[in-house]
Amino acid sequence: MFPFPVPSPVVSASGGGNDPYFANVVLLLGFEGANGSTSITDESSAPHTFTAVGNAQISTAQFKYGASAGLFDGSGDEWNTPDSADWRLSAANSDQFTVETWIRPASGTTFVNHSIIGQGDSDGNLSWRLLVVDGGLRFSFSPSGSGWTNITTSSFLLGTTTWQHVAVDKDAAGKIRLYVGGSMQASSTPADSSFFNSTSPLRIGAPLFGGDSMNGHLDELRVTKGIARYATDTSFTPPTAAFPRS
Repeated sequence: MFPFPVPSPVVSASGGGNDPYFANVVLLLGFEGANGSTSITDESSAPHTFTAVGNAQISTAQFKYGASAGLFDGSGDEWNTPDSADWRLSAANSDQFTVETWIRPASGTTFVNHSIIGQGDSDGNLSWRLLVVDGGLRFSFSPSGSGWTNITTSSFLLGTTTWQHVAVDKDAAGKIRLYVGGSMQASSTPADSSFFNSTSPLRIGAPLFGGDSMNGHLDELRVTKGIARYATDTSFTPPTAAFPRS
C-alpha cells in the first residue's frame, strides 16, 4: 500500500480540503476552545462525547495548529469516552488502522513515560495503547486481554518543548510501524496482531496498566480505522496543517 498523500494546506485549524478516508476517521480532536476549558469536541464522522478528569484542560499557551491544545500536568489528568466498537482497531491480522498526533512534552520530562491514548484499564481487559517511553515511542497491544505485546523505538527521539508528529499504523499484511517526525523508527509483524475487545473507556493522557500520565500538550489527535495512511519503511512528510474535517 502506498503512503497516503499529505492533504492540501488548510486555511484554519478547523481543517479544510478533503480527506478521501474521512468516513474511516473514528476520532478527530483539535483541542480548540477557551483557555482553561475542559470541553473538547470530536470532529470525526461519528462524534464521541468526552469527559475531563483531573486538570485536563484546553490551553492557549501552546498549540501546533489553531489557537489552543490539550494540556496535561502529569498528575492523573485525562479525557475519556465510553467503550465503542470504534476502539477495537484490529480484530484480525489484516485489519488496518492509523493513530497519530502532535505531542509537546513538558520541560524536564524527556525520559518520563507519557501516556497518549489507548483502551485497557486492567489485566484481562487490555486492548491497545500509544505512549512515550524514555523519550521514544511505544505501541502496545494485547490479543488476549492479559499482558502487553510492545513495539518500541529507540530512546531519546522526542525532546521537550518542541512539537513532533508521532504515529502508528498497521497495514493489511499485519505489519505495525512506529513513526517519529515522519520517519519509521520501529516495526513488527506479529503472528497475531488482533486486539482484545476491551470494555474499558478510551482514555487520552491516562496510564493504561503501566506508564505515567501525560505531562505536556497534545494537538490534532486522529484515529483512522481501516486505513494505514503511511505504511512505509522509510519516511513521509508529516501533515503541514490541521487535518481535514471532511
